[in-house]
Amino acid sequence: MTESEVTMAALGVSRPPPEWRAKLIALAQDNALRAMETAGNLLCFGEDAPRPTRQPPLPRYA
Repeated sequence: MTESEVTMAALGVSRPPPEWRAKLIALAQDNALRAMETAGNLLCFGEDAPRPTRQPPLPRYA
């Protein structure tokens, strides 16, 4: 999917193709996971504590 296709679908100019559904669900899940990990890190580590060094997982839709 291209940026222009996504923009046109978001604006309601065109309908998103059905095959986007799985990709969009995976993208939303990946973003939610990253947000939860970030929130957890912010809650568990004080300003002076070392930050986790684990790399974020690669998106499944790539």
